[in-house]
Amino acid sequence: LVDGFPREMGQALQFERTVGSPTFVLSFTAPDAVLVERLTGRAAASGRADDTPATFQKRLDTFHRQSQPVIEYYRAEGKLFEINAEGAKDEVWANVRPLFVAPSALPRIVFVIGGPGCGKGTQCARLVEKYRCAHLSAGDLLRAEVASGSAQGAMLDGMMKEGKIVPGAITIGLLRRAIAALPAATPFVLVDGFPREMGQALQFERTVGSPTFVLSFTAPDAVLVERLTGRAAASGRADDTPATFQKRLDTFHRQSQPVIEYYRAEGKLFEINAEGAKDEVWANVRPLFVAPSALPRIVFVIGGPGCGKGTQCARLVEKYRCAHLSAGDLLRAEVASGSAQGAMLDGMMKEGKIVPGAITIGLLRRAIAALPAATPFVLVDGFPR
Repeated sequence: LVDGFPREMGQALQFERTVGSPTFVLSFTAPDAVLVERLTGRAAASGRADDTPATFQKRLDTFHRQSQPVIEYYRAEGKLFEINAEGAKDEVWANVRPLFVAPSALPRIVFVIGGPGCGKGTQCARLVEKYRCAHLSAGDLLRAEVASGSAQGAMLDGMMKEGKIVPGAITIGLLRRAIAALPAATPFVLVDGFPREMGQALQFERTVGSPTFVLSFTAPDAVLVERLTGRAAASGRADDTPATFQKRLDTFHRQSQPVIEYYRAEGKLFEINAEGAKDEVWANVRPLFVAPSALPRIVFVIGGPGCGKGTQCARLVEKYRCAHLSAGDLLRAEVASGSAQGAMLDGMMKEGKIVPGAITIGLLRRAIAALPAATPFVLVDGFPR
């Protein structure tokens, strides 16, 4: 901890050039009136008559003038965590401590994203029931902080009432605090509806850690608008119209698409077709969470056309009672099943489009997870290409 440094921008830049960049920056904030009151109380206790509210305010003005560029610099870098220091010591500590929990001590993290009406909440609830994992929502955490009556909660309440955007560092700080407080036996944590945009994703990775993978629920806008309209009619909310739903979806796509493309390029994105029935969607979600240690040994089998690998695979199945899976066969079976995902795949293949790797891998994982526990090993034929 480098305390009270850098005081101004020149120090920050010189330190970075000659020593290195900080992992992150902790900025303690409180209204000047609160700080002056504290300092005045200390001065009275120590008997220093020359320390007056006016001299304290002068010191604070100097601090703001020199330090604000430093704060804005590290905010733009995604390294700034602002801690509301207005509350009691233990309340402030509750926001500080989780920032220093080692990422290796945290459970596996799965981001869950999807537009309104995609059904991700339903699937998250089933995952919690099945695997006893944790389910966190950034929105719920913000509302809980407001309801807690803390100094930070009061600040957030004011911001939201004024329509201001909550700083990403506060949201990430609340997520990290909640994750750090989970029982040690928690197998993984679903972070629902996060990240909303690219800045949040990068700041979370720099200051908390990288997700194990990202679950993205997709469906055509027309399907989502129809679902949302049905919910609105059932709840009697006349102000919720198809036009307002489409506007929310447009915002979601604009903000989330860069996040989706980033994790696709990282090979961490699993897109789940959310157009089908709940059980159909669940059939594609559940296998992604089966622990690798619970799966049989996996053998990739590759070779050019005419190499005879199919013949050898058949003999291995006969000899060892292993399983034999073909990515191509699984894709064709999914199309033949009549599922929503199958219909989408059928359209893609008829148009000559390449099937996303995450879909193929999802089908393979589902098939592997469904094998009998006694399966000695599985041959994955013609994969990876």
